[in-house]
Amino acid sequence: MKQTLLLLPFLAGACRGWVAQRPGVGGFKRLQKCNAQTAFWQEFSTLDGIDEEFAEQQWYLPSVVERALIDEESSVNPHHLLQSLDMSTKTREQALGALAESDAIDTYSSILTRDECYILQTYLLKNVEKELGIDNVDDCADWQVNLDVEELERLIGSHAVDRLFQVPSLLEDDPAIDNRSAFERVGIFIRVYERSPQGRPWMPFHSDGNAWTVNVALNDDADYEGGRLMALTDGALQVVERGQGDATCHRGSVYHAVSAMKRGKRYSMILFFHTDS
Repeated sequence: MKQTLLLLPFLAGACRGWVAQRPGVGGFKRLQKCNAQTAFWQEFSTLDGIDEEFAEQQWYLPSVVERALIDEESSVNPHHLLQSLDMSTKTREQALGALAESDAIDTYSSILTRDECYILQTYLLKNVEKELGIDNVDDCADWQVNLDVEELERLIGSHAVDRLFQVPSLLEDDPAIDNRSAFERVGIFIRVYERSPQGRPWMPFHSDGNAWTVNVALNDDADYEGGRLMALTDGALQVVERGQGDATCHRGSVYHAVSAMKRGKRYSMILFFHTDS
């Protein structure tokens, strides 16, 4: 018995290609996609095991983005990667500027202790499903718990919070911003990543609308596979390696992502530092 297939074109950023679909109960089922540049057909079944919304987004990722975000291919051309992403002219100029900089990101060891990291992990797992929201980067479930400074102090103490607030001054080598009064406001959340039908498997490439971002690893890279912090700076796609308690600080203009999870759970805390300017 012959089956009818429908071949449809698609356009996602700079990626053009075709999608093969088969009619079934409730509509058409996607079977394969083909990138027009590579003529490579991909089975839709390779997206099994993740939330349907993320599978939908991966299906239409431009090839260069998929190679970086899903396959952790750090050798991709960073200019081609930026070119394939949708952003405003101003944001693109800022992203290209950050790509050319050699001092826009750095990592600092043991900003938090292991005990402080475990406290935040425990609090996250206890509350994340109750506070599930939508992330403004990709409109998918955020799998995060938001905190204010007072709540963070109650969890890990004021000395630990002081250490976190000093991290931007380490990046800029500027003692004028090594205290809390240097910032207009600070947004804080803790997040869990995992590859599962109910979880966030990655974070797409994006920049932040603040002066500095501090990203704290709440567990070791060795605890999971995939889930690497990636940043477009110093002329290339950089893959950041970290241990538990290490804090990575970058300027808000840096385009960055978290690559696709393959195994385990990844815990992190993010702080967005805003200034008057």
